[in-house]
Amino acid sequence: MKRVNAGAFNTGEGCRFEPSVMTVGKFEGLHRGHQKLLGQLKKISCCLNLPTAVLTFDPHPFSVLRGGYKPLFTSGEKARLLEGFGIDVMVECLFDENFMKTEAEEFIRLIFSGMDCRSLVVGEGFRYGYGKRGDIGLLREKAVSYGAGLVVLENEMIGAAGVLGQKISTQTIREHIAGSDFKKAEELLGFPYFAMGEVVRGNNLGASMGYPTINILPEDGKLLPADGVYATETRLDGGRSRGRYGGVTNVGFAPTVAGKDRGRRIETYLFGFTETAYGLTAEVIFRDRLRGEIKFSSLEELAERIGRDEKKAREILHL
Repeated sequence: MKRVNAGAFNTGEGCRFEPSVMTVGKFEGLHRGHQKLLGQLKKISCCLNLPTAVLTFDPHPFSVLRGGYKPLFTSGEKARLLEGFGIDVMVECLFDENFMKTEAEEFIRLIFSGMDCRSLVVGEGFRYGYGKRGDIGLLREKAVSYGAGLVVLENEMIGAAGVLGQKISTQTIREHIAGSDFKKAEELLGFPYFAMGEVVRGNNLGASMGYPTINILPEDGKLLPADGVYATETRLDGGRSRGRYGGVTNVGFAPTVAGKDRGRRIETYLFGFTETAYGLTAEVIFRDRLRGEIKFSSLEELAERIGRDEKKAREILHL
């Protein structure tokens, strides 16, 4: 998949665009509702013989509008997901104060003319432009004037996964993650919740206790579960270590062996993994919460508890 940084959206700066079939949005969760849009996008692209493009924004709009907001998935994680969904191009535009002043008709012009969108797919609640003044009616009218197609899809509703008739929303998924209900989050996402990052060097204390770990530092601003210990599955990409492993993951500061000066990170003991993973990309999939993060009085006490955590995690993961 091609990933394009288009720069400032409303200045005309950035890249030259090839004709495409496009959808536009924050796409924070890329949940089942978003996947419905992507599916329609791919159908139209086959009919028109054009690539699919997803226009999204970086930083996440709420990170600008609401201080301290952390998105469910980072730009890198979204790129990984979109590639898996078979999307050809991910276009990232800068979301800043200038973008927020973009009027609705200018927004439409930039989509259809500036980015050469030949057909646009959006949800029925799609709003755009300064103050969200743009609606579907204006979009439909202007699409005709630009000679472009427009497809408006109904919202995807929660069925057996929750309350019938309730729209699938990223906020609901965020609440499930905050409550460590990863099964419900997965039902709405259509895939398991995960955190991704490059494997970096730690202090190797885990190995000295017989529990070697890998450490990853997710992108800044990533929404993570509460500090604690979790049963997880980890996928490693690249080299001889490519594979998927059950494990026990600590999210937080590892207070027994480090401290808050180290910073928050994800540290995972992988069952049966004996190779070196530095420099590989790890995708840690959260399955269940085991306990909160604890500061133990000794490394021996910590090692004993990790052994208990492993036993419980293996039961949860059916290993």
